Amino acid sequence: HRLDTAILNANPATISGPPGEQRSALVNEYYRALREAEQNQIVTSVFFFAHSEIILDSCFSLQEPDKMRYRDFRALDWGERFKIIVGNVFIRQHSELYSHLLEIRRYFRNIPVHASPQFLFSVEGVGLVPASFNRLDDPRLSYEYRYDANEGKRILRTFDLTLELLRGSQRTACGYLYAESALPIHIKHDLREELQNLMSSMDSFKQELERRVQLHYAMINGEI
Repeated sequence: HRLDTAILNANPATISGPPGEQRSALVNEYYRALREAEQNQIVTSVFFFAHSEIILDSCFSLQEPDKMRYRDFRALDWGERFKIIVGNVFIRQHSELYSHLLEIRRYFRNIPVHASPQFLFSVEGVGLVPASFNRLDDPRLSYEYRYDANEGKRILRTFDLTLELLRGSQRTACGYLYAESALPIHIKHDLREELQNLMSSMDSFKQELERRVQLHYAMINGEI
């Protein structure tokens, strides 16, 4: 919601009137709103990919793809893990979405997360850029010349569509639902197999998760 609002506020159409103090104030307000939108975009992207990590782990636990060990699965980069979980059919059907996710992750998640605060600085009208240009081919924070509110809207649509597809896909629906429950994600075979045997239908699986969540909180509260 904050990002939606920030993007709406970053509207160049609000700059109007003849040159002068009032127009300058509108220009300054526009760039302030643009910076706020960019900052919210980064936070939203970091949160989205953190949330996706939980979903991928949850799906892995329930799918057990190709008998791969969890350690080996986690050693792969995010794009490879996503591809394994959603499957090749999904990737073929949503290749543009997948490519956009990788692009977003590279610029709006990886650089802010892996770069120290000293690595980035703010340039008026441009946004956050690297403080070192020793390697000019290194990516900037944004793949555009500067942050674009329209691209921000497209990124939000990609996030929403990705979650919608993960929630609705037969391959990932149970993993998505389990991730939502916030129950522990198991990697031991017997515990995983127990959950896999409960996946005969979404309704019965959901009921079992609700029962386990209630049991979990009852134990925390000392009720049992």
